[in-house]
Amino acid sequence: MATFIISLFAMPVIGAPAFPFEELLLRAKFVCIADATSFDGSNVVLNVLTNLRGNTGTNVFFFKVDTTWGNPKQGRQYFVFSQGHDYWGVPKSEIKLSQGLDGQGSYCGWIMFPIEKTNGMEVVQNAHSNKFRKPEEKMGLLSLEQAKALVGNTPYNENLGLEIVKIKPIPFKLLYKGDSKRLFPEDGITNTLLKGRTVPRDEYDVTFADVASGTNFVVRSGDEFTCGRRMLKLMKISASGLVCYLKDLNTGVEFNIKRKDPLDKDPHH
Repeated sequence: MATFIISLFAMPVIGAPAFPFEELLLRAKFVCIADATSFDGSNVVLNVLTNLRGNTGTNVFFFKVDTTWGNPKQGRQYFVFSQGHDYWGVPKSEIKLSQGLDGQGSYCGWIMFPIEKTNGMEVVQNAHSNKFRKPEEKMGLLSLEQAKALVGNTPYNENLGLEIVKIKPIPFKLLYKGDSKRLFPEDGITNTLLKGRTVPRDEYDVTFADVASGTNFVVRSGDEFTCGRRMLKLMKISASGLVCYLKDLNTGVEFNIKRKDPLDKDPHH
């Protein structure tokens, strides 16, 4: 029994799987390859060698290091990028080695991935991509060239990869009950009292796209759904039918997404 108890305490703590590289790039306004010119145990100085995205106005970065996930090494090259911006606010002047599993979805700072040679190929250590992963691989290696390609193919997205593809009103039909007229969606989800002039339009099918995975899905007001690692809720759609108001259920943050092109025409109305 004693041996069993000891073995339980000796078991490692296993966190959630790391985010794919493309999901991290969706929230990165600035991306570069940099050399760690110095590290004093608490702070690191990074010299930009190649700028891959954005413009910070400087080629030298000074960061406080979150050493929870390891320490950078002087003279080594790193794949560096920011996290946060429009969704979480200005990234704090703090950097961590690779991505931690603790609150990564709401992290607002900077990340640095070591670049090393493996079997003669430059690899971004501790990073993986679902776009380059082979079916038989759990994670797989991500080469530096593949990482650069992902930067070009996965642009910064202020909504963290959630885009509106289509907003379509649900077709309504009139049903008569006694002296009252009530307006019902054809699927019978809700009903709204018809007052004779303006027909309310508060039910829509919204087709969202998850940019990172390339998948589309349809939701309605009040629906909860997942996008990447986030659990979201569609709170409401504006009266114009062009703005979706959402809530991140993991963090409580509320945000909205606007579709620029016109509402889809409703052939039933």
